[in-house]
Amino acid sequence: MARNIPDAQIILGTIPVVFLDKTKATATSEGNNAGWHCQCNQLLIGRCYYQFGWTCYTVCPTCGKAYRVDRNAKKQAIRVREVPTPVTKNSI
Repeated sequence: MARNIPDAQIILGTIPVVFLDKTKATATSEGNNAGWHCQCNQLLIGRCYYQFGWTCYTVCPTCGKAYRVDRNAKKQAIRVREVPTPVTKNSI
């Protein structure tokens, strides 16, 4: 028997993006995911948590800048920040 499960509305939030040159922008977030524009205007997406606990980062395919989505204790995206490249364990 098929179950009728209602759709749930996704609640989007706004979080800060901080670049290495200290300029700022905003990202759109939902849960552990975020979407933002690189300084070169390339649209990027990233997440702050993988189910296995891996750390992760996003690299812009246009200019090569790297970004990390930071999380809170509930594993929700709270900030995007540019990290130095090449990315090392200490920079993320």
